[in-house]
Amino acid sequence: MNGLRWAVYVAIASQLLPPAVALLRPTADRTRSKVVLWCLVLFLFDMLESASTRLGYSSNLWLEYIFEPTQALLTFWILYDWQAGELSRLAIRFLAPIFLVAMVSLTLLVKELRTFSLMTTSLTALVLLCLALYTLLTRSLSAGENPARFDWFWICSGYSLYFIGMIGYDPILRRLMGGNPDAAFAVPAAKSVSDTIAMLMIAKGLLCTIPQLRSRGSSSPRSSRPLSFS
Repeated sequence: MNGLRWAVYVAIASQLLPPAVALLRPTADRTRSKVVLWCLVLFLFDMLESASTRLGYSSNLWLEYIFEPTQALLTFWILYDWQAGELSRLAIRFLAPIFLVAMVSLTLLVKELRTFSLMTTSLTALVLLCLALYTLLTRSLSAGENPARFDWFWICSGYSLYFIGMIGYDPILRRLMGGNPDAAFAVPAAKSVSDTIAMLMIAKGLLCTIPQLRSRGSSSPRSSRPLSFS
């Protein structure tokens, strides 16, 4: 139990590593600022959830209903900046509001909120995982050089690992708690380790240098595309 507790504490603390890197190496890149905000939202959620549990509240589902769409929209916003083509950016502009409306509508219509939460968390993670992997693949193919030089490579890789952990966490934990409680403790421990590695990868991305314009009028691919939804 002590090992599990410390693994969870380290995972939560690791969410502050990317913001710390951004403070040490500040840039004017707006996409990196969004990544820092994404990490701070995760940290705030975990702190509120922990405080809610300590205060004795039996249910903190309201936190999830605020956190999940916020996290999802921030992820859409970040990955939108890094799309390699105009068509994929346009697709994300339509997908983001449709996704939000669908989640809100289903939340209002469903009766069993706890069961619904287990389903939507995995569904949200699956959508965001596919988007992160798609961004990673298309940007890597169009980079023209070693993709590991760019922030999007490490941050999209970190996102992919993070969302993989989210997809199966609740269903697997729920299944093991019903049949093998001892083995169930390994699930949050494994997720804490993968989340910590994901944050390290995101922090690595923020350490990457944003390429400057080359001479002779040509330019190297920028690490971020500072676009917006407007």
